[in-house]
Amino acid sequence: MSIKQFAILTAIIIGFSFTLIAHVQPSNAASMPNLTVDVIHGQANHVFDVRNAGESASGFCYVRLSTSAGQSWLMRLAPLPPNGVFHVSLPTVVNGVDLTVTLDADCYNKVFESNEADNAASIQHYPFSF
Repeated sequence: MSIKQFAILTAIIIGFSFTLIAHVQPSNAASMPNLTVDVIHGQANHVFDVRNAGESASGFCYVRLSTSAGQSWLMRLAPLPPNGVFHVSLPTVVNGVDLTVTLDADCYNKVFESNEADNAASIQHYPFSF
């Protein structure tokens, strides 16, 4: 191995090491955002609320709405202030179909939260009967 190859390899390893060290999560969970998903029943197609139950704004993230039939929609969610709510309604293409519908807030885990385990919820969506 030449000195030039060794120097390049060393620079890559050092750069990678610094990247790993720089990714630090905040330590005070009480002051962090916490995105939660609430299931809402009986309000037409409005079935989920994404809520920031934390004490600071959440920052941008993505929300994924998916069905058991393999359909999926990805939405960008603007930062939610503390106690802020974002309402999610089912697209009309799922009306009349018996499906399990799941909403996953912060589906790419970009927001450091006090509780990462409460970012998703599912419901059984039954066809409307007239």
